[in-house]
Amino acid sequence: MALRVPAFCSRFLAGSMFALQSVAGQAEIVSTERLLEPAGVEVQREQLKGVLDRDEAREKLKALGVEPELAKKRVDAMTAEEVRMVSERINTLPAGGDLSVRDLLIIILVVLLIALIV
Repeated sequence: MALRVPAFCSRFLAGSMFALQSVAGQAEIVSTERLLEPAGVEVQREQLKGVLDRDEAREKLKALGVEPELAKKRVDAMTAEEVRMVSERINTLPAGGDLSVRDLLIIILVVLLIALIV
């Protein structure tokens, strides 16, 4: 009797392990950058929209015949790589400095280029 209980328990546990098996999940290591990438792109996209909200940028867009609201829609249509590229260009500007005319033109030209592509 003493031998039957452990044998029964071991058979019961082995059987229940096979009966209750579920589909195995797949795990992988994910970098922090990969997790934060969508949020980071949206932050950069909002920064670009902030640049387009400036009076100088609005005036320059209107002078080029582009409505500022259309430019914002084009920023929304930009891919993550395009947003990253333009945002990096803006981030290399001196802290606290105003955008120069050349910098604004580069940003506007990128937006116009994307508008022509889309």
